[in-house]
Amino acid sequence: MRGVRRTADRGRDLRALRGQIGRKATLIATLMLMGIAPFLEALVPTYATIGIWGAVILTILRFIQGIGVGGEWGGSVLLSRSGRAPMASADS
Repeated sequence: MRGVRRTADRGRDLRALRGQIGRKATLIATLMLMGIAPFLEALVPTYATIGIWGAVILTILRFIQGIGVGGEWGGSVLLSRSGRAPMASADS
């Protein structure tokens, strides 16, 4: 559970970017991070090839993927909430 919370905290940094370029563009950018990072992870050489740098590169790519997940979660919630019809109040 702690990892999920930290992932959401990483995406919180994207709030300023979301305000500058828009919700949809930020969501697309985070989806690109989520797609590019795993692809690059598949291309990282093994420990036998480049030593400890393989683990370092993999850790950096996983961190980038975590930023993408946090930003995607926040952006998708905002995008889905802004497109729905307002709820009827209980008073009417």
